[in-house]
Amino acid sequence: MADPAAIKYLADRDQFVDALNRGLLPKLDFSNEQIRFDFSGLRLAGVNFAFCNLAGSNFSNCDLDHCHFDVSDWAACNFSHATFNGCFLSGVQNAHKAAGLETVRGNGILMNFETAQRPWWNKFLDWEAVGAVGRLPLFTASSVALVVLPVYFYFLDVYNRHLLAWKAAFSDRPSTDSYVFVASDALDKLSTLPVPTLSLASLISALLLFFASGAVCCPPRIKQFSREQWCYQLERSLVEYWPLAWRWSFLRLTCICLYLVGGALALSVVSATLYDTFLFVWRNS
Repeated sequence: MADPAAIKYLADRDQFVDALNRGLLPKLDFSNEQIRFDFSGLRLAGVNFAFCNLAGSNFSNCDLDHCHFDVSDWAACNFSHATFNGCFLSGVQNAHKAAGLETVRGNGILMNFETAQRPWWNKFLDWEAVGAVGRLPLFTASSVALVVLPVYFYFLDVYNRHLLAWKAAFSDRPSTDSYVFVASDALDKLSTLPVPTLSLASLISALLLFFASGAVCCPPRIKQFSREQWCYQLERSLVEYWPLAWRWSFLRLTCICLYLVGGALALSVVSATLYDTFLFVWRNS
């Protein structure tokens, strides 16, 4: 249970800081209390915030040394440039609503932040999930299509323009010459080539998947490292990784929608191409 003497010092920040510096508060216990206080810039060692409602508290530039935040509520808290040194973060609530959490430092990987409670759109649709989808073979092939298809459309346009130019040139010349007559007759039988529907659909799909890749929006840390690499190979804390993985919800959901539309369009192109291929083989076998 919370220490009533410790709660009393929260009435005035100056009084609290003075008591903390003089060692009058050797063990602070605020568990199960509702606290809204400015702890910014302080070093808090072993403070018990378990089951606390900390909504609106300021922990910016704090040095949090082995503090207990189990099942505490972080809604509207400010953790800008705070340092978590071996803290206990099991079951933290509303961490996605805390400000500045993407700027924190975490010393020690065993802080149980993986049990933090997150809404489904941050749990299953974070930037790490977006990057994992983007590495699937179907989406990797779209980058090749994005290079090949514009070249194909360019040569298609060159062919059509030159064909029309040749037709115009031969139409202005007398057809008494047998060579001109044969060439003109051959050109009349040729027609301009329209843009293939499947090729156009492939280009649109490739563009959608390119913008969905989140190359510009995705935080560099998430793009470079997976959660396993960050935590177990680099031995860094998850509290430094997840806040970056779930930031910018609107952009993340936009990327997911682009993936769905672009992926569905790509699958329809692949399905139509395979159908035409099998139909051709069946008819000519």
